[in-house]
Amino acid sequence: MGSPSDIFNRSSLLVLICTRMNQIIGGFTSIQIAKGQHDYIKDETAYLFNLTKNERFHIKKNAESEAIFITQEYLLCFSNDLMIALDCIKSQSHSDWPTAYEAGSDKRTSRWLTGEEGAFSIKEIEIY
Repeated sequence: MGSPSDIFNRSSLLVLICTRMNQIIGGFTSIQIAKGQHDYIKDETAYLFNLTKNERFHIKKNAESEAIFITQEYLLCFSNDLMIALDCIKSQSHSDWPTAYEAGSDKRTSRWLTGEEGAFSIKEIEIY
């Protein structure tokens, strides 16, 4: 499952999500997040992915300083592109993708990534 304690003091994070629309999506960061940390965190290696569509989206070069955002309102945010709600199984999460992460060659929106526009529902989440 995904709880705030799952994200702290790990050498890296891999987040796997199954959305209500059966999209298998997630993100990766190589940055260690300290408990109590709140702010944007730079990560040049962060990326989002959609396994259902077999695509990966790297952080944009000019947005590396906003790759990860830690706030009390969300479990974990990959900038504004993938914002995972604290109680994400019961509450709506949100995506403004593509903002800081690449979108590939097409004009894509969050509906392409999560299956829903803007707010989306999570059926399952695993954090490694």
